[in-house]
Amino acid sequence: MAEHVGMDRSFISDLENGKKEICIRNLEVLARAFEMTVSQLVARL
Repeated sequence: MAEHVGMDRSFISDLENGKKEICIRNLEVLARAFEMTVSQLVARL
Protein backbone atom coordinates (compact mmCIF):
# COMPACT_ATOMS: atom_id res chain seq x y z
CA MET A 1 0.00 0.00 0.00
CA ALA A 2 2.78 2.42 0.91
CA GLU A 3 4.33 2.10 -2.54
CA HIS A 4 0.93 2.52 -4.20
CA VAL A 5 0.27 5.83 -2.43
CA GLY A 6 3.88 7.04 -2.55
CA MET A 7 4.47 7.01 1.19
CA ASP A 8 7.22 5.35 3.18
CA ARG A 9 6.34 1.98 4.73
CA SER A 10 7.56 3.10 8.15
CA PHE A 11 5.28 6.16 7.97
CA ILE A 12 2.26 3.98 7.17
CA SER A 13 3.22 1.63 10.01
CA ASP A 14 3.53 4.53 12.45
CA LEU A 15 0.08 5.77 11.40
CA GLU A 16 -1.42 2.32 11.87
CA ASN A 17 0.15 1.98 15.30
CA GLY A 18 -0.86 5.45 16.51
CA LYS A 19 2.71 6.72 16.65
CA LYS A 20 2.04 9.53 14.16
CA GLU A 21 -0.91 11.72 13.33
CA ILE A 22 -1.99 12.20 9.75
CA CYS A 23 -2.42 15.55 8.04
CA ILE A 24 -5.25 16.46 5.69
CA ARG A 25 -3.02 16.21 2.62
CA ASN A 26 -2.07 12.62 3.43
CA LEU A 27 -5.72 11.77 4.18
CA GLU A 28 -6.54 13.00 0.69
CA VAL A 29 -3.80 10.83 -0.83
CA LEU A 30 -5.03 7.74 1.02
CA ALA A 31 -8.67 8.42 0.16
CA ARG A 32 -7.78 8.77 -3.52
CA ALA A 33 -5.86 5.49 -3.39
CA PHE A 34 -8.95 3.73 -2.03
CA GLU A 35 -11.21 5.57 -4.51
CA MET A 36 -13.23 7.29 -1.81
CA THR A 37 -13.62 10.73 -0.29
CA VAL A 38 -11.87 11.83 2.88
CA SER A 39 -15.28 11.86 4.56
CA GLN A 40 -15.86 8.24 3.62
CA LEU A 41 -12.37 7.28 4.76
CA VAL A 42 -12.63 8.85 8.22
CA ALA A 43 -16.20 7.63 8.73
CA ARG A 44 -14.74 4.11 8.84
CA LEU A 45 -12.32 4.98 11.64
